[in-house]
Amino acid sequence: MVSTKVLGGVVLAAVFAGVLLVNSFFWRRYFQVSSVRDRLVDGTCKLTSTDFQSGLSSNWAFPITGPSWTSVHCYVHLEVEGSDGKQVSTADTTQLAVTMRHDGIVFNIMDTTCRNQVPKTLQTQKDDGGHFYCAYATGPTGRVEKAYVGKKDSVPHLPKLLLMKACGLSFWTLGPILLMLLCFIKNTIKGAEARTLGEACDAYAKLEAEERANHIDE
Repeated sequence: MVSTKVLGGVVLAAVFAGVLLVNSFFWRRYFQVSSVRDRLVDGTCKLTSTDFQSGLSSNWAFPITGPSWTSVHCYVHLEVEGSDGKQVSTADTTQLAVTMRHDGIVFNIMDTTCRNQVPKTLQTQKDDGGHFYCAYATGPTGRVEKAYVGKKDSVPHLPKLLLMKACGLSFWTLGPILLMLLCFIKNTIKGAEARTLGEACDAYAKLEAEERANHIDE
């Protein structure tokens, strides 16, 4: 039968592994989004078709007084030109993110769909002379990896929010574990010092007893 001590160790190891996995997810997400943000450059985009595939929509908000927004991700047929007017390579479908800012904490769920946002973007494109301003990031091959409706300065700084979340999670989860580890190391060192001192005292007492016995024999 498994002892309570062993079972407790297994449970603690499982909890620690879970904490590490969650933290690694948060930090990996931050670095991935931050990488895309750092590679964003301004340009102009053009939807070449009304066809689209719906992606995920994500809601974000900075704590208390910060901005809140919804990112609607759609896969569309897109042409991209850089600020120099040269066309940038794109795939058959490109991920286009539409940012919807919110004044309050209530999100307009009905409007946060590609079915609503793609026609609006097409109308903006028509009103602006056949294109719309966008910010895009290219991958290692030079092909557009992701594009945002609007210039880079208008895109909310999601990496900053994700960094806050990752730091907060690490502080409240890894912080206590680190504190317990330091206490364990401290107690281990104190225990080792106490054992060393006890052994020294025993040796001294034994030596003193031997001296007394020799003195009596004399």
